[in-house]
Amino acid sequence: MKIRKIQQEYFLVIIIINDVQNTARIDALARVCESEPRAVLLEVRQNPRRGQTSIVVALHLGSVQKYLERLVKEAVTLYSGEAFAEDFCGPGWLDSIAIVPLLISNLPMATLMVKDVATHLANRFQLPIYFFGKNASRPQRESLRFFRQWPVTDYSQKPELYPDVGQQGKTASPIGSLVLGSRLYYLTFALFLDSEELSMVQEFLKAYTDFSGLTEEEREFKNHALQKLKMQKINILQNVQTIADVWTEMDMLRIFCKIRDYQTAPLYQVYDLFDKAFQRLGLELMGMQIFGYIPLEVLVLSGRHYFKGKSLRLMDDLRFLTFALNHFRVDVVEPFDKDMQIIEFRINHLLSVN
Repeated sequence: MKIRKIQQEYFLVIIIINDVQNTARIDALARVCESEPRAVLLEVRQNPRRGQTSIVVALHLGSVQKYLERLVKEAVTLYSGEAFAEDFCGPGWLDSIAIVPLLISNLPMATLMVKDVATHLANRFQLPIYFFGKNASRPQRESLRFFRQWPVTDYSQKPELYPDVGQQGKTASPIGSLVLGSRLYYLTFALFLDSEELSMVQEFLKAYTDFSGLTEEEREFKNHALQKLKMQKINILQNVQTIADVWTEMDMLRIFCKIRDYQTAPLYQVYDLFDKAFQRLGLELMGMQIFGYIPLEVLVLSGRHYFKGKSLRLMDDLRFLTFALNHFRVDVVEPFDKDMQIIEFRINHLLSVN
């Protein structure tokens, strides 16, 4: 299958389960995708610290609703009669389900898909359903942290937890409630600096990426041009989470980054903002390491950005991709495997061998 066709017609479904101990149940849920002829299982990853397991499946757009119906049905069967722990917080055994497009232009389609799927699942399984991400009905529901703070018993009675679809307290499902939403893929990577000045970099990162205590008054500056520039940086970096440490074996600093919305905070803008700021501090940005998967579009858009002002006549997506990878110096620590880490390339390979 052509890569462009995969970009246009495939979506990721990312399921987070509040279970790490029962491997048989996790395996059964992961294998639900085998019943869909145009589906591929990309990842099953456990997070013991959170007590969660994530399952990532790539599906043709025509298979998403049928797959999710089978998944929820399997979860209901597997967790029937299983009681929640007294201190359990969250909507239920299925923590959340995200529908993730591979193209920014397909995000509206993913948002509509969530609404259709939610109505179907609520009626089919008598489930109260909540929206997060781009489907959130109010700002505080955009983040999954909102849903994870409440004891599971609160979902049947708290006014602030009234569902977006279905009726509160009317569930007959052993899995509890369900949180659904659309979003872009989260980008995770590390930047490497030729320095061991950890305290200086930590102060810098706090100033640049911690906006929790910023009031509206503090965001207003007398100089309009300065305000516009700083607000642009704020809007970008509000979508970036960072943590720094010293990599003693290599005598370098590592800055672990997570971009939650690469439409608002494109990878190339985040990279350039940090690069210029580090230069002013006398620090050299040596490159980056990309963790896990990354959508092709992210790198192609970056390549186009860095190729501005040059002739585009002979350029194609593969050339833009190569240009971006070279600019970001993604091999600074270990080789970047584009066939394994670029989502569309991986899907194409798995479809060809299945």
